[in-house]
Amino acid sequence: MTSVELEHCVSCGSLEQTERHQYARLSAIGDHLEAVTPATGVNGVFGGRVDSDVVVTTRKDASTVDEGVHQMRDRS
Repeated sequence: MTSVELEHCVSCGSLEQTERHQYARLSAIGDHLEAVTPATGVNGVFGGRVDSDVVVTTRKDASTVDEGVHQMRDRS
């Protein structure tokens, strides 16, 4: 199964954004996923990895939940 890691900037306060993305992925494609795990980052980063491959790397709030789900759905 596929594992997803969502990296978020701790000092930017983007944990809520990460939670929204995590919920969206689990709701949309959760039956194809082993895990959706948050990871800490810095400097406004918000990123996503599918099985260690980077699929989304943006600055805070640049990626919508829907964009991220579609990008990760294509990879899983």
